[in-house]
Amino acid sequence: MAFKKFWVMVIFAVMFLLSGNVSAMTFSQPVKIGYAGSKPFVAQSSHFKGGYFIEGANYNSGNRVIHGKNASNYETYQEGLARWGEGKNALYCKYDTNTPADSRGFVYGMKFGGKDMYIFSEDSWREISKIETDEGITLYPLYFRYKRFTKLDILGCRKDGTWVKYIDMESVIEKYYGKNPRNVDVIGGAETWERSDNYIVCQGDTIIVPYHVFAYNPYRKIESGEFRFKWDDAAQWFGIEHIVY
Repeated sequence: MAFKKFWVMVIFAVMFLLSGNVSAMTFSQPVKIGYAGSKPFVAQSSHFKGGYFIEGANYNSGNRVIHGKNASNYETYQEGLARWGEGKNALYCKYDTNTPADSRGFVYGMKFGGKDMYIFSEDSWREISKIETDEGITLYPLYFRYKRFTKLDILGCRKDGTWVKYIDMESVIEKYYGKNPRNVDVIGGAETWERSDNYIVCQGDTIIVPYHVFAYNPYRKIESGEFRFKWDDAAQWFGIEHIVY
């Protein structure tokens, strides 16, 4: 009887694994690893030809330019290629301050993605974080915040080696609140203007991005909530859940 019970348990365990009810993908907490682009408050903009700030990179081929004197020195890079991380999952940024402006006057001088596979362009700056998974997929949240204006894009390399933009918060906010919503600011991340330490959190197989909505006249908060991006292993992509507190 004990022998029969043992094999019943083995068969049940095998069926459980084959059914796909195995443990879900687990994300590590995001860790800030670098910075690329201009900086506020130091005469930096997409039009400033002094160069871009490149910080935390494992590799950077750019031509360095020293600004200021003595203790006020800071360095930028005019044109080059930077890399954060190693191997096929490393994030690359190809940058050039001499990139011509578009019709609106913005200079999209930075291109992010994998080596020779740039999938995202930026005209200002991004704080770069890294999220590891237990399935070998590495994600790179690229975050921008200036006062109450925020941008968040999460890039990564799929198992087949293709680089994709997994999450685009601008598109997500447009889906739920419309494009350029009138009379409100929809802010992804912290309620107050803080650094990027708390704009995103991971919980198991889910990435959570808090948001806040502010209305004008008078300027006040009218809504808070979060967007939960849960990993779908079958689709190899994220689903979206919108929660209003």
